[in-house]
Amino acid sequence: MARSIPLRRAVSLLTAAALALGGALLVPSAAQAAEQPSFTAEVTEVANERIEVAIEGAGYDDVQALPGQAGPHAYFTVIEKDSDLAAVEDTQAAISASIDDDGRISDVLPIPAEDLDPSREYEVISWPSRSFPTAENLYARADIAVEWNVLFPGGALERATVTLSASSSSAYVGQEIELTARIAPDVDGTITFWNGSERLGSAVQATHGTAGLTTKNLPVGDHSITARFVPDPDGYAESVSNRVSVTISERSAEGSLQWGVKSNFRSYVTGDIAGGRIMVAEGAKQAAGNGVFTFPQATSGSTWNGQTGTVQYAGQVTFYGHSGALNHTIANPSIRVTNATNADLRISYNGSTIVFATIDLSSATRQGLTGDAVRFSGAPATLTRAGAQFFSYQGHEFYSPGEELDRVTFTIGQASDVGVTEPPTTPGAHGSENPNPPSSTPAPAAAQDSAAAGSLRWGVSSAFVAYTTCEGKERFGYSHCAKGSISTSGVGNGYLFPQATGSDWDAESQTGTVRYSGVVSFQGYGMAMFAVSNPSITVHSPESATLHTGNTANFGVSSYPLDLSSATKTGGENGEVTWSGVGVEGSLTGGPGGGSSNSVGFDDLTFTVGTVSSESFGSTSAGDEDTAYTAAESVPTTAGLEVLTPADRIRAGGRIQLQASGFDADDPGVLVVLYGTGDDTGPIVLDEGAAADADGLVTWSGTLPDDVTGDHVITLQGSFDAGAEIEILEREAPVSAGTAAVVPSGGGEAVATGPAQPVPTGGMALWEWWTIAASLVAIAGCTSLLAIRQRRAPTAVVSPA
Repeated sequence: MARSIPLRRAVSLLTAAALALGGALLVPSAAQAAEQPSFTAEVTEVANERIEVAIEGAGYDDVQALPGQAGPHAYFTVIEKDSDLAAVEDTQAAISASIDDDGRISDVLPIPAEDLDPSREYEVISWPSRSFPTAENLYARADIAVEWNVLFPGGALERATVTLSASSSSAYVGQEIELTARIAPDVDGTITFWNGSERLGSAVQATHGTAGLTTKNLPVGDHSITARFVPDPDGYAESVSNRVSVTISERSAEGSLQWGVKSNFRSYVTGDIAGGRIMVAEGAKQAAGNGVFTFPQATSGSTWNGQTGTVQYAGQVTFYGHSGALNHTIANPSIRVTNATNADLRISYNGSTIVFATIDLSSATRQGLTGDAVRFSGAPATLTRAGAQFFSYQGHEFYSPGEELDRVTFTIGQASDVGVTEPPTTPGAHGSENPNPPSSTPAPAAAQDSAAAGSLRWGVSSAFVAYTTCEGKERFGYSHCAKGSISTSGVGNGYLFPQATGSDWDAESQTGTVRYSGVVSFQGYGMAMFAVSNPSITVHSPESATLHTGNTANFGVSSYPLDLSSATKTGGENGEVTWSGVGVEGSLTGGPGGGSSNSVGFDDLTFTVGTVSSESFGSTSAGDEDTAYTAAESVPTTAGLEVLTPADRIRAGGRIQLQASGFDADDPGVLVVLYGTGDDTGPIVLDEGAAADADGLVTWSGTLPDDVTGDHVITLQGSFDAGAEIEILEREAPVSAGTAAVVPSGGGEAVATGPAQPVPTGGMALWEWWTIAASLVAIAGCTSLLAIRQRRAPTAVVSPA
């Protein structure tokens, strides 16, 4: 007797068994048989439940048992007459009928009533097991006649139409797909969603003719999704929706370009000669310590066939120096791969696209990544003639064509959500040295306090205040700052600008322009970064206005839109009108509407339109003093610090040498702080005067306290924090500086020699011992005792010997 199984499952299980047994797939052709297979199909109707098709077949003598089968088999199912065989569904009812020794078949094929439609004609088909039916492999086919009035004695039940749709026909692994089934007419019932023969989730009650399911569990591959409707009323039959195809694929590795342009050029720009800075914007990022840049793969613009093509990256890097005389931006780089060994790198420059460098892919490492992504690592890059023009300053080229640039690593893969934007056209009008947006607001620098009938109170940007003066920069996540100052003139506390003469205001419509006086200037990097100078506000309507800042500096523009719709408007007793909590649109680095993720947002403002103010304010200044760091109460970090002294030479009272990168260039006053790991964990400041070089590298050599041993953490703290765990060993016993006794290898009495040479101990380098020895000879008559001062923070300092 045949066993009723889902078609695809039958194929899969039997095929797997065949492969496990190592057999070959043998599919006999009907044309090879001496007698052609044929069968009859007689239908018995079971009212409202099913039909049973009695199959009697002959002529299957040449069908052979396949590996894993006890005997030969053939598949049978019912399809709509003359329908496309490729449309046979994997969930449709079928049997695998056994064939006896005489090539005969006798079996029953059951078909559920809900799978049959009285308006259609049906036939039975037979084909080889472990395959799907095609016109070429059919054994035989036979029409069947169903007595519909017997199958449906009360008349054929009406079927609702189920229309299935998916939110997308393709998705990545783990990405959600929304399935929606719509039932017409609107009949109460439940919907189940199926991926082939596998049900997805639980049954869903239809509401207003609709049922939905969201799934993210589909595996990689092609899927055929259907929805089955089971009605609540007795007058309707079950129905199945159309099939929806969904393809799930592996997500590609994210595309990116890592490139430092040219390391010594970065050092030049940020060094003492150019006195400049490097700014990143529009998705580009720079690694700490004046490191390389990362550009994300842009949302569009890439054409890649797996071997050749162009990949577009997004982002901008601006090199600014010599007070703006050097001001070049690398924008939207792209890489064009022409063959397996050659590529070129292109950038947007001066309004056009230039080939900046040629790339040697033959010397790069190519690596295949998930989702057909590919990465080329460490590819040599060579400057072109057009690229040499980029590096020029006042007509002089820094580098000649053919110069070696930093090596390039790029990944061609999944695009990011960052698009290509136009590069800036004015010096310093775009970009930021720190990509972190403001998260809280410290108060502006203190000034004199007062108020007037007409005034503008605006803190400008608390984040930019911290960035300029370095005060509270950590609250905004800034690791670098401008080390500048903020000065005011004629401005009150909280940056209050009094109303000035010259306003053009219509009190009836409450529109027009109102003028204020006073100046707030942000200074940094040896120049004016941004200023608010005698600002004015023009009210256009109850919803909008424009703030005119009077700014002409590099970090912003002269005017910004104001959003009055979300502000609070109040009227005063004397006719003045005040708008409070007014949002300032745009940013300091990006201008009005600046969409850069690197932009620094503004604080809200409050302004009153009233009478001309008689208040007078003096001048103030905040910042501008030398940075003074304070040792952290507990260990700030245990990473980023390299201990150059061998572990067995780190001893109490001995010397230790450290280095770490990532600090601001020429950062002065870096603290060297030691922490214990036991009960006594307080900080011990070993030095307050360590300093970073032009590349942000701090190297320090000094003496450890002579009364501490065991596990400790030593740190450098300044514009950047670095630390490392160390074990301070017991102090070594001193070696006598008088005479040394030499014992002959053969034994006997020791022979006295002259004064012994100093033996390096406690981690001190040999050259340091020789220096000390020479100093001792020079001051032989001095009997002063050299002591090492130890100071516990904030009062104790141990100076490096």
